[in-house]
Amino acid sequence: MRLFNEATGCWEQLVDATNMHIFIPQIVKLLRDENRHSKFVGFDIESQDSKRHAGLNEFMKLDAESEEYKKAKKLVFDLRRTEITGFSIYQDNLDTGYYFNAAHADVENRIPRAILLELLQIIKDTSFWIIHNAAFEIASLKASWGFDVGPNYICTMQMCVSAYNSDEYSVDTFARAGLGGIQILLPAINRAFAGYQPKTPLTAEQKDLLGKVTSKTSESAHSYNGYVRSLAYGYGLKKAVKSWFGYDQVEFETVLNGKAHMGLLTGPEVLHYGADDAYWCLALMKRVMQFMQATNPAVVQTFFRQENPMPAIWADCWVRGLRVNKPAIDARTEEARGKYARVIRDLIESMRHFKFPEYANPRMVEREAKWYVGEVKDKKTKQVIGPANKYLEYREKFKTLMSLDTESMSDYEICKALSSSVSQQWQIERKDKPAKDQLNIVHYMVTRVLYHDLMNLPYVFVKGNIQSGGEARGKLREFINELKKDNTRWIKELSRYKAWPIPEGMTQSAYAEFLRSTYQKDAALAVLDCLDKLANIEQTMKLYLRSYLLLTDPETNRMYPSISSRLNTRRMAGENPNPMQLAKRGESTFVRGFFLPERDDHVYVSVDWSQVELVLIGEESKDLGFHKAYGQLPYNDLHVGAAAAAVKVYHPDFTETDLANMRMDNPELQQRLVDTFPMAFVDPVKQVPMNGKVAYKFWRGNAGKTSNFGYWYSGSLMTVQGPLGWTDKQMWEATENYRKKFPVAEQWRMNTIEEVRAFGFVNIFDGHRRTRFEGTVHWRQLFMAKWASMGSPAITAFGELVCNSIQRRAGNQGVNAKIQGGCATLAKRSILRLYNIIKDEGWDAHFCLPIHDELIFSVQKDQAIDFSYRIRQVMCDHPDLVQWLKLDGTISVGRTLEAYHPQKSPHGQIELDEAPFIEGFLPREFEGKALPDEYRRKAVEYLFHA
Repeated sequence: MRLFNEATGCWEQLVDATNMHIFIPQIVKLLRDENRHSKFVGFDIESQDSKRHAGLNEFMKLDAESEEYKKAKKLVFDLRRTEITGFSIYQDNLDTGYYFNAAHADVENRIPRAILLELLQIIKDTSFWIIHNAAFEIASLKASWGFDVGPNYICTMQMCVSAYNSDEYSVDTFARAGLGGIQILLPAINRAFAGYQPKTPLTAEQKDLLGKVTSKTSESAHSYNGYVRSLAYGYGLKKAVKSWFGYDQVEFETVLNGKAHMGLLTGPEVLHYGADDAYWCLALMKRVMQFMQATNPAVVQTFFRQENPMPAIWADCWVRGLRVNKPAIDARTEEARGKYARVIRDLIESMRHFKFPEYANPRMVEREAKWYVGEVKDKKTKQVIGPANKYLEYREKFKTLMSLDTESMSDYEICKALSSSVSQQWQIERKDKPAKDQLNIVHYMVTRVLYHDLMNLPYVFVKGNIQSGGEARGKLREFINELKKDNTRWIKELSRYKAWPIPEGMTQSAYAEFLRSTYQKDAALAVLDCLDKLANIEQTMKLYLRSYLLLTDPETNRMYPSISSRLNTRRMAGENPNPMQLAKRGESTFVRGFFLPERDDHVYVSVDWSQVELVLIGEESKDLGFHKAYGQLPYNDLHVGAAAAAVKVYHPDFTETDLANMRMDNPELQQRLVDTFPMAFVDPVKQVPMNGKVAYKFWRGNAGKTSNFGYWYSGSLMTVQGPLGWTDKQMWEATENYRKKFPVAEQWRMNTIEEVRAFGFVNIFDGHRRTRFEGTVHWRQLFMAKWASMGSPAITAFGELVCNSIQRRAGNQGVNAKIQGGCATLAKRSILRLYNIIKDEGWDAHFCLPIHDELIFSVQKDQAIDFSYRIRQVMCDHPDLVQWLKLDGTISVGRTLEAYHPQKSPHGQIELDEAPFIEGFLPREFEGKALPDEYRRKAVEYLFHA
């Protein structure tokens, strides 16, 4: 079969068993021609993994038996069971692209794999592969056919990432565009902002509309992010080709034509789709290279030396996967279910302190009338079919729940009493059909009946809307304390809702006193605590336990996370699972314990850069305060100075020396400090006194560390405000104190923001750019013209607010890109060097994955300590990036990634630069200190004797 593509001016030729003897020799002859004008070959594979393991089918919500196409909930490839159905090539400057049938539905026309592998080897020996999303193609070929593409490839997706950001667009395209999906909000904006005067406080509705457009995380069509994404060049092949060439490629779903996967199509059905991709890979490479050379030639060298080699490393990690301790996941699952059952028992016991009133709750009648006391209409006929009775239904279910004999019920039975992901999955495992009528405690209607009917709590309003989820429970705790403290809150509630029945013979004030005196404060707080715990357990089950089990291949007991570098800062990220979720601190640290090294005689060796973001700020700004901390090894403590600046909010004369003295075992000094700086020894939120050492730790961690890692990305201490209970005035006062602490770095931050305003981009350490056209005057003029063209002063005023918000964010994003982009450069260059060192020097080791600023390797136990020194040497030696200051990193070794604990995680990561005491292995004298070499080797020895 042969087609002519008028858009490309090329023929598209199907090669299969019927004609391979004609075309393959011709292709080989052209490939081996030493006088070829170009060595570039566009390349693309088609594949299917319908035989993927059952866990992935459940994870993606796909029916393995169905032959009809259904979009996956989230796409995850099973590389071990992937079948390559065909591939396409296009040799540069020729008039034909070819598609080869390897495993399509017309079985008789398939080309034997041996012949195709021979052809691929010839391409490898003679050409440069041009591949879009090379990590996938390289990994698929390696896992399915055992074929290694080799180093001579260009990944056009990664080239796009180096050339522009995911939210970058042509200024001409932006200028021509209207307001896109934002237009749907214009009627509401016009109404809400009628008569609005600048600098006046916004109403709840006005705030809500502004948030819908300016939200940092939303990608809805009516948000600015969604609007920009519709204009952006794009990283996916089809979006990029449309942006750069105006050509619409056939979509994947279209070519499938209702079938489940590529293996159900014949070669002729896939010919155009496949051959077209190979042609456009090559065309896109040329066009994007022109763009880079025209706009930012400095990044071209960075792309070839740093970015382009990375997909091969990611593919290698993807194919190898990570060994998983499945029994540990199973044990954690059972533990979580047991905890869930105990919390439900506690919840029921706490709820028993309350009784439903005989009357309909006035709050609910007024605010939830549609479903609480109103009429119910049939959705199709719109006919009234009866009164609202959901709240009555939920009341009865709560009464049933509260009457259960929880002590006689098993954990399984008590979990089934509530509808949740925990109970449903447990029932599925036991082949017990989940009940349809159980209470779902997180459903907003159910939760409101609990809060406001049973517990008689006030509503929590956010931007004019009632909130019932986890974010509301903090405010509800405040309400509970107010309800028990005095009558004020009760009188306010009785006055607000006029339908409240006051017992005969009682005044409002007397009734308020009765409600206050009889209110079950402790039980109410206990209910909220239980709801928090249930939510946390469900979150853990969803994010880690259940999903990890589904992602684990039952034959290999491995997960196969994929790593990429497509963030606007060029930081690395991962998915399925996301390694960035593997935090060293917090409630989810146990998840790190699920991962095992490559072999039983291996250990994990990780090196974590110390405070690298702050080092890069200091390196860029040349602030002497940063040099004092990071100009030598070991580092001095930068957090102490920031903590002292925070305490100045209460005591302007407070100094770093005063904070340091809090740790001294000197009663007279301690008393003098308490007398002089009393607020420094009181927890500002809990309002409880702290002794000197506790106060020092509190201020260093909650104020100093949080300030240092939060201020530079926002220009304020809002991240500190909540934990310290500051008012806005105190927060801005503390912010000013912090700025004075690092005046040169602050000027660098302001200069970076000004760089965005002047040029519309900032240059990152390695030649990449973070483009933010939004920061410029030109953008503001173009964007404001769109709002003004609507002819409404209200809409124009709204547009002004949107512009202000977007431009502030653009400046902060420029600062963020400088810092995070520097971290990305350090990480990728270190990985590349270490990857080559492993091969060249013959280490029995593998790079596994990055976790933020931590690089993880699996290393043979006898080589672990020697190789750990090699890792740290490479990671801390980047004189082209960091010269004025020093880079440092801490080394850990473990047979899992979880932090060492003598009982909970005896095989976990042992910090070799801040060692624990381990009897018989690591002596007490080195506790909390860096171990000498002999004891580092003892730590590894311990891991195999524990």
